[in-house]
Amino acid sequence: MPPPDSAPPRPKRKRRWLQFSVRTLLVLMLLACIPLGWVRIELNRIAREDEAVAAILELGGSVSFEGDRFGPPNPAKAKPAWLRRLVGDRYFRRVESVHLPRGSDDMAVGHLAGLRTVKLLTLRGARASGPAFGPIWRHRELTSLDLSSTAIGDEEAAGLAGLAQLKDLELANTAVTDRTAKVLLESLPQLSRLDLRGTHVSMAAAERIESARGRPSSGFTWSPAPSEAQRRIAASLEQSGASVVAEPVEENPAGRRSVTGIYSVTLSGRWKGGMTGLKELAQLSPLYSLILMGAPLSDEERAYLAGLRFARGSSGKP
Repeated sequence: MPPPDSAPPRPKRKRRWLQFSVRTLLVLMLLACIPLGWVRIELNRIAREDEAVAAILELGGSVSFEGDRFGPPNPAKAKPAWLRRLVGDRYFRRVESVHLPRGSDDMAVGHLAGLRTVKLLTLRGARASGPAFGPIWRHRELTSLDLSSTAIGDEEAAGLAGLAQLKDLELANTAVTDRTAKVLLESLPQLSRLDLRGTHVSMAAAERIESARGRPSSGFTWSPAPSEAQRRIAASLEQSGASVVAEPVEENPAGRRSVTGIYSVTLSGRWKGGMTGLKELAQLSPLYSLILMGAPLSDEERAYLAGLRFARGSSGKP
């Protein structure tokens, strides 16, 4: 029996768990869902981009990623390990350049909509219609763009105004006119290389472009298309694998300087035009030159080419 003056034992204190209101729990769940939602969106976007890359490669095009020229990238040097584990190394590999094969149609060009930032894009000789080039204008980081021998005209070329980073632009054998030349002068301050050979840009507009902002003449090439019909033929031949250049030939009738475009054509191993294409080629004569570099031609086709006319003073027959 304990002594009467001893104090009674103190009861053990019960442990109380942290308590949260329903509102607090909802806020915490929302805060947790935001980064998880971002991860899901990014992973879905990467999946779409991989699908677009696979489709372009299947068509015979080419795609390169940042750093490919210097070996495979090492994200571990620049990105925290926890972030790489969360989104994967693929997230840090950005598509840098895309090259679509000649003759690419609307569906092929449409794959560009599934890509993120592209800096170098080659669509030379694509058969896609003008509206199909809409996805191009979303790639604001483009520094090099080749749209030669495509259906690009003044209406579509207005989208160039949003590509302020462009330094290299090729629009040879397209239907652009002085209207597009004005867009180039006003909207592309960093443009250092421009190809407008075989277009409907006037000599006056070409001279303004050449003299604007001290642009060096070596970075600018221009010549007029002899006619819209011949420009269309030149573009069609390039879409079939030929290389067609409207060579600028200066003339001085009555003491007035003028420039005429006369076509030089090269047929290489990628030529797919056949006799139909050669008959189109004949409509460009007189030619400035014709070069055969391993083109798959039959004896009949070679005999047909032997009858083509060449301009006086040009480099002549193949």
